[in-house]
Amino acid sequence: MIYWHQTTTDGIESVVSGGDPRQFKAESDEVNDRIIESISGKTVEELAREVREIQGRVPTAVHSIPDPSSTAFICMNRAESSTNERLQMMAGH
Repeated sequence: MIYWHQTTTDGIESVVSGGDPRQFKAESDEVNDRIIESISGKTVEELAREVREIQGRVPTAVHSIPDPSSTAFICMNRAESSTNERLQMMAGH
């Protein structure tokens, strides 16, 4: 969850600043494996702090984007997700 929320927020912030949406070079299962490896060994407190920091950035990023239907996220298969779609997905986690 932490990584996907951070990636969504990074993508929104990039688009707001005139950059490109966040793009992935791997399938989601491979990305998930990398995420698990990268967070192994972190304490619950560390993970909770990271979640709070990311969740604190989300509202600012979302309120800054001029068009919530603009693409913020592109998967390896080139499927695009808008800010609205990513927020709906995040709300379901």
